[in-house]
Amino acid sequence: MAHLQTIARVGSLVLAVAGAVACGGGKAPSPAPAPAGVPAASAGQLNRFAALKVMVLPAQAVIGEDRLGWRTAAGGDKALLAAVDRAIESELGARGLASIWIFPPALQRSARRNPTYLTDPATMRALDPIRVALRKPNEPLAEPFASQLRALAGVSDSRYAMVPLELRIEATGDGTSARMLLRSAIVDARGAQVMWVGEVAGDPLAAYAPAAITSLALRVADLVVTR
Repeated sequence: MAHLQTIARVGSLVLAVAGAVACGGGKAPSPAPAPAGVPAASAGQLNRFAALKVMVLPAQAVIGEDRLGWRTAAGGDKALLAAVDRAIESELGARGLASIWIFPPALQRSARRNPTYLTDPATMRALDPIRVALRKPNEPLAEPFASQLRALAGVSDSRYAMVPLELRIEATGDGTSARMLLRSAIVDARGAQVMWVGEVAGDPLAAYAPAAITSLALRVADLVVTR
């Protein structure tokens, strides 16, 4: 698919975020050049963000084929994405980030308290602006997403956002099992730039079960705080 090829060209846009960046402040790093290919994200790759305030937006979309019917078994795409959001919050919270990172329910509460200033994160459309930004890394994120994210960052006193972009279900082996994969991005909300993009994979299972989401959330959390 064209959008996957686009993201693939970007690869892992991991930056060595300067150690001087603290509590969401400091000078924003510049996006790295886009290398070829998208290697799987590795444990500890985002550990420099662990001590910073980072917003976590709701997961954006489920994509691709579902030959084993996992999307239906999970109750549909909306229920599946909500379960991924909860699992990521639970696992990152268990790694000590509950009081530092800001998860979708807290962001939504802020939006309800400031309805004339903030957009409900559940209605923010991040996927297309990030796809475009990955094709054009020297250009800022498109509006209105850039301004929506900047306003949310201002109220939450944070600079960076993790955006779970695309959840897909991939058949493995002879097609009798599958696993979930999640592609996510780290975005500089103030600079309206994509800082990093990478993908993690959960454990393969013969049929859909909550363990598929749990294993995926474990891998996401491993990026930030290793076990």
